[in-house]
Amino acid sequence: MQYNINIPQITLEKYKALDITHAAILYFMRQFIGESSLQTFEEDGKTWYWFASQKILDELPMLRIKDKSTLRRKINQIIETKLIKRKVDCNKTFYSFSEEFFEIYRGKDKVAENSATRWGKIPRLGGGKFRDN
Repeated sequence: MQYNINIPQITLEKYKALDITHAAILYFMRQFIGESSLQTFEEDGKTWYWFASQKILDELPMLRIKDKSTLRRKINQIIETKLIKRKVDCNKTFYSFSEEFFEIYRGKDKVAENSATRWGKIPRLGGGKFRDN
């Protein structure tokens, strides 16, 4: 089970069709693409990853998704945003990730910077006081 889930809120802000459930699924996928046990294949310069639906359900019980068809519907909604793509090969569904997907997770500093600019103040570390930009 995933004990911590880090959800970049910019995902939910930019992709209005997604909710926190979708963001948690994306985070799970992001965390597990580095696992050596994950089945992958390369095609046209892209890496495709296979995630067992049951593994996602087991790792994210807080989503309260009980069946694979509900999970598939959620993943289809993510696919509509073009953050991920799907390909079926040998009766398994593989996923590939867009550059924008990786930017969301690489751009944590950008997210903090945007929030600070929006609110006009940046909290000081440890001091609890704010300073103007």
